[in-house]
Amino acid sequence: MLLDFLDKVAKEPANKMTAESIAMVVAPNLFLASSGSRNRAQAVDRELQLAMATSQVTLLLLANRSSLWTVNKPLYNSFVFGHYFTLESCVTISL
Repeated sequence: MLLDFLDKVAKEPANKMTAESIAMVVAPNLFLASSGSRNRAQAVDRELQLAMATSQVTLLLLANRSSLWTVNKPLYNSFVFGHYFTLESCVTISL
C-alpha cells in the first residue's frame, strides 16, 4: 500500500520529486541503520554508505512493487480450495 502510494506520488505531474528523490527521503524511515563506529570521520562515511544502500533498496522496492508479495495461481488455489502440492508436482531448479 505504501509503495503504491509512493509510486503514484512519483508519477504525479505536479510533483517535482523523482522516484530516486522519494526513495532517498523515505529510506531512513523504512530501514534502521547505524554506522556502529565511534570515530566521527568513519561514522560519517559509513552513514553516507548506509544512506545510499537503503535508498537503492527503497528504489528497487518501488520499481518492483507490482511483483512483490504476490502468490502464483496454483499456490493460491491450493490454499483456497484445500489442494496441496505433492513432491511430484514440484519443479526442481538448479542454481
